[in-house]
Amino acid sequence: MRSMCSILGVLLVVLACDVEARTWTSQAGSKIDADFVKAEDGNVWLKASDGKMLMVSFNALVADDQAHVRTLCKEMQEKAAAAAAAADAEAVRVKAELRAAVQAKWKPGQVASYVTADETRASYHVYIPASFDPDKPPPLVYAFSPSGNGRGQLNSMMPSAEKAGWIVVGCDKIKNGMEEGELRKEAIRIEDAIIADVQQSIPHDAKHVYLSGFSGGAMQSYRLTARRTDIKFAGVLAFGGWLGGLEYQKLAFPRGLAVAMINGDEDNNANAWVDSDKKVLKRYGWKSEYFSFPGGHAMAPPEVIDKGMEWILNQPLPK
Repeated sequence: MRSMCSILGVLLVVLACDVEARTWTSQAGSKIDADFVKAEDGNVWLKASDGKMLMVSFNALVADDQAHVRTLCKEMQEKAAAAAAAADAEAVRVKAELRAAVQAKWKPGQVASYVTADETRASYHVYIPASFDPDKPPPLVYAFSPSGNGRGQLNSMMPSAEKAGWIVVGCDKIKNGMEEGELRKEAIRIEDAIIADVQQSIPHDAKHVYLSGFSGGAMQSYRLTARRTDIKFAGVLAFGGWLGGLEYQKLAFPRGLAVAMINGDEDNNANAWVDSDKKVLKRYGWKSEYFSFPGGHAMAPPEVIDKGMEWILNQPLPK
C-alpha cells in the first residue's frame, strides 16, 4: 500500500490540533495515547504526549483504528473539496470583477482618447477590439502619422485590428520635421510618455508589441526601435516609409525583429529604398516581407494591412 488514503482515493494530511487524542492499539496488543498527525505512504504518524513523533504501519493497527483513519480521510476529503470549491468561486468572482472593470474603462469595440499625466500632456487614442479578453491580452501596435494625427492613423488600421483582435494606439503630436534639436527632444518626451502610460494601464501581450506608421510615421517607428532597445518590440509595419536615408541606415538597430514593408506599387520614393533597407536590417537578423497594392504614396487598403499583420504575427519573436 503506497498510501493509506489511496483506499479512498485521496491523500490525507491532518494536523493534530484538528483531531482529539486517541488510544491507538496495534494488532500485537501494544497501546499508546497520541494525537493523529497524518497518514501517507502506508504509515500513520502519531504525536505522543511527550512530543515525540511515532510512525506505525497502517496494517499494524487494529481494525477499529484502521476504520478511524479511513473516517479521517473521508472528512479531510470533504473539507478539502469544500475549500477548493470556495477558492474556485472566489477566483471566478475576482476575475469577473477585473474583467468588468477593464471592459468598463477601455470599452471594447470603441476608440477612447487620453492625455498623459506628465508635463508633455501628450494625447493618444486607443482602440480595443470587440473580442478583447483581459484573461488573454492581445497584441498591441503603436501607430504614427507624418502629420501627428494619431487618430487618423488609428482609423486606417482599425478594421484590420478588429479582424485580427489587436489593440491600436494612435500617437498624436509626433510628426515630420521633429528630427533634430529641441523638436527631437520634444518628440522623444512624447514617445516615452505615451509608452509609459500604455505599458502601465492597458492590458496587452507584452511579447507582441509592434510599431507602425505611414510615410514619416514609418521612419519614426524604425528610429524608435533603435532608441528604445530596453523594450522588446516584435516588429514594424512600415506603410510607404523607409529607414530615412543613408544617415538613418547607420543606426544601431536591435536584433531579430520583423518588418512588413507595405507600399503602393507606384510609390517610387518608398520602393526605391526597399532593397537597401532590407540589406541593412538583415545584418541585424530582421525578417522582412514586401507587400504591395495598386496605388501611390498612400495607406494600404484593409485587405493588404490584414496580410501584413497576419504575416508579422507569425514571425519568430526576438530573443
